[in-house]
Amino acid sequence: MLAPNLNSIIHLAGFGAGIALYGLLAVMTRSGARGGERLSFATALLGLAWNAGALVVFGTEDLGAAAAPAGVSFIAYSALGFLPAVAVHAAVGYHGLGTRRLLVGAAYGLAAVATLWQLGALVQAAEVPARNAMLMLTVGNLTLVAALALSARGDRGPRDVSSVALAVFAVMALHLSHHADAPESWVVAVLGHHASLPLALAILYQDYRFALADVFLKRALTILAVIILAAGLLWGIGVPWISPGPSQTVNPAGLFVVLLLWVATALATPWIAARSSDIVDRLLLRRQAPRAMAESLAVQVSTIETPDEVLDAGCRAVADALAAGRVAWREITEWPERTAMILHDRGQSATVHIPTTTGPDWAIDVRELAGGRRLLSGDGTMLEAAAIVLGRRIDALRLARERLSRDLREESLLRLSSEAELQALRAQLNPHFLFNALTTLGFLMTSAPARAQETLYSLTALLRAVLTRTAREQNTLHEEMSLVRDYLSIEQARFEERLSVHLDMPEAVANARVPSLLLQPLVENAIKHGISPIARGGRVEVTAQLDGAQLVLAVRDTGRGIAARDAITGFGVGLSNLERRLERLYGSEATLTFESVPDQGTTVVVRLPFRAAGPEALRAAS
Repeated sequence: MLAPNLNSIIHLAGFGAGIALYGLLAVMTRSGARGGERLSFATALLGLAWNAGALVVFGTEDLGAAAAPAGVSFIAYSALGFLPAVAVHAAVGYHGLGTRRLLVGAAYGLAAVATLWQLGALVQAAEVPARNAMLMLTVGNLTLVAALALSARGDRGPRDVSSVALAVFAVMALHLSHHADAPESWVVAVLGHHASLPLALAILYQDYRFALADVFLKRALTILAVIILAAGLLWGIGVPWISPGPSQTVNPAGLFVVLLLWVATALATPWIAARSSDIVDRLLLRRQAPRAMAESLAVQVSTIETPDEVLDAGCRAVADALAAGRVAWREITEWPERTAMILHDRGQSATVHIPTTTGPDWAIDVRELAGGRRLLSGDGTMLEAAAIVLGRRIDALRLARERLSRDLREESLLRLSSEAELQALRAQLNPHFLFNALTTLGFLMTSAPARAQETLYSLTALLRAVLTRTAREQNTLHEEMSLVRDYLSIEQARFEERLSVHLDMPEAVANARVPSLLLQPLVENAIKHGISPIARGGRVEVTAQLDGAQLVLAVRDTGRGIAARDAITGFGVGLSNLERRLERLYGSEATLTFESVPDQGTTVVVRLPFRAAGPEALRAAS
């Protein structure tokens, strides 16, 4: 009783697998009306006819139902008879030498005679398949295999001969297994009725191994693993719970345990499917997982600085992953399918959209897949992951470029602002100071001509420095102190004994870079607001010293002092302008402090990073 039940399972699984394999072959060669896939497509149709018809014939026998219609048997066995003829045709071709034509003609002739024989049996209501017809096919095709082996040349010979041998084996095994008078063992059922499966596997493996592995093998492994898991759980845990003792009584709790086991199997199925897919991808297809490929591509493009190079790297990665002969990117104005990132062409090619936040957009065209490969289930996921990685990198490059452009614009505006402030300082210095200096020169020319000449030289040097050195954003401290010295020399000629000055600049800091017109406005404020308003006059000191990495500049006066920096019109505004200049140039590294005591004087201290000037600046200063 076990053998028929087991044979029923073997027939259901075998013919079902045959339908799946030949159906897959038909799908892969559905454009078989053209080119070299025509014979593969014909093989697929014949294999489908055989397995579908045999499933009906043997399925009705296994179920104990009425025999299948004789017409179904005729179609099934006629299709099986033509399989060796198509294999011979694919092996040697029809064009060329007369020997080849003879072999192909003989193969189709055998199949046609056998079909007519089967048709005669069908018309006469005799047994189908006719045993003599099957025996004729077996003997005739063995002869063709021998002839084909002798005439095979080149690398294709062994592969093609093996394909034809598989087809002949199918007919032979069917004949040997045809024992109507005795029950069939499961070995005979496997070898006799399902020997056409190796032919489909051989063709798919030779020409469409990617589809075979991706579409069929992954699912077959998943189903097999689920069946093994379910059977193991049932027999190892469920059955002992259902019948725990020799009394053979059913334990109600055992039914609940079996239900839990089936639920566990259902929950484990997605994980099993994912692991089966990983195994096939790594071992058979040698294909990276989409996530691993995306991570590798992200690392590769992270150091690339232009969108064109990013897209080139993406094309190379996709070409390697898919074994594609041609992968190229192009700029697009619009994407026709907003809901999909990939446009397929029957799995033979694809166009992938690179998603970016702003235009222009790009697309990658994948063409010329090698080895009859088609774009399979995991390939679409991999292409989408690669497109997202490329789009993100391009967006990052765009953002960095925009940020750089904005920073350059801001820097340019700050430079223009600084230049405008320097121009304003020069304009402020020229009329205000010149009026006082010229008045002093007029007085000295009549009272002390020699001093007038010295003052004129100082004024000339000062004006030259203001007009030339302030064109630069920064000068050396030596240049700034020279400008201050000339300015104070002219002011001393005006104030005479009411003004005393002291300048202290160590040689170690003379080459420090400082903003142009940094000290002169502070000295001018000291004289204008500190010394000039009081009759007794006072003293102005300008000092420079190094405090670690900081340059400390101080302007002190012993004038009248002020209660607050904004108490005198223009005084606080000048300090605020200087603070803004320091912030633009040095940020938080520079500070300006103000201290004033009424009737005792004012001190302004500027602290900024010490940065030595280059040789060009030193030559200009000298």
